[in-house]
Amino acid sequence: DVDYFHGARFFRVRAFFIAQFGIHGDPAVSQEWARQQIPDDPVLQSNRRGFVSYAITDQPNSRSTQMFINLGDNPSYDGAFA
Repeated sequence: DVDYFHGARFFRVRAFFIAQFGIHGDPAVSQEWARQQIPDDPVLQSNRRGFVSYAITDQPNSRSTQMFINLGDNPSYDGAFA
């Protein structure tokens, strides 16, 4: 759905760390998309300031609609978040 992120808000912001978003404002829409998973891609770059990454769990192929903007360099996420 091309309008999924329309009106989406940041729900977690930590200074010099990350700003996370991707939960739809309508719980029914959010729930439907939460079941969709995006296959992992190989990590090719570091989580540097300004880069956008998918939020994942500790399970493979767990990406969905949640993403974050790196507000600082976060090399500890390299290999874990792509």
